[in-house]
Amino acid sequence: MDTKQQHFVIDEVPTYQQESGPRYQIRERVIIDAIRNVAGESCPSNLEVLDIGAGRGILSLKLARMGFNLTLLDKDKDVLEEAANSFSNLGLVAEFEHRDIFEYYPKRRFDIVLMSEILEHINDVSALLYVRQNVINDGGCLIVTVPSSGEWKELPPNPIGHLRLYDKRLLRERLTSTGYFIEEMQYFGGVLLSLYSLRTKGISSGEISTRLFSIYEYFAPFTARIFLLDSLVFGKLQIFTNNGLIAVAKAYALSARELLAQTKP
Repeated sequence: MDTKQQHFVIDEVPTYQQESGPRYQIRERVIIDAIRNVAGESCPSNLEVLDIGAGRGILSLKLARMGFNLTLLDKDKDVLEEAANSFSNLGLVAEFEHRDIFEYYPKRRFDIVLMSEILEHINDVSALLYVRQNVINDGGCLIVTVPSSGEWKELPPNPIGHLRLYDKRLLRERLTSTGYFIEEMQYFGGVLLSLYSLRTKGISSGEISTRLFSIYEYFAPFTARIFLLDSLVFGKLQIFTNNGLIAVAKAYALSARELLAQTKP
């Protein structure tokens, strides 16, 4: 591998760091808050949630504990089996679908469809967003998170090896052009996460992330609370790089039917 490019490869960062570090924990909190806003504080237990690219099911487990009915979709059979074992060990029930994201055609629709850190891996984002409209219930919504670098006239070079980074303009264009109505869109992250995410030239992402993660983990849960508090205060600002972006959207057709139903006597 070219030394010049080595520190740009996200796969050098161990999976457990990606799933328990501050970047993941902040993103998880933002997603859960968005789902609570959609479902209401009571979080009805009959709501159906589809987690696309669910991986080992860490977020899905928390949603199942909140009372949602979960379906986990992933093309990686091994990680899906890990998720199924985790659910079983905790006495929780869910459905597990080992399929490609473009080849999943369920017989029912879902109230919430979650795509967390998916779009940046997909070549044809528009096709994916079009195809997935058919799994959303009337009145249901799509929740998307993507890596972002804040507001720039031009998006900067991608520092972590994804196909693209997003700002609000680009994500809004992708969603509206494929027939979605955006109900909410905001950045998340903060000062501390930006500092934590810095890459030093000549040091691989795996090496520097391991050092920082060791410090973060040693002082947890204190460090986790500090990062979350920093995210609440500064995360929505547009001036920090290495943040994320979340959008809550409905398909235009679904929104129109919902509005028509409300106007009927």
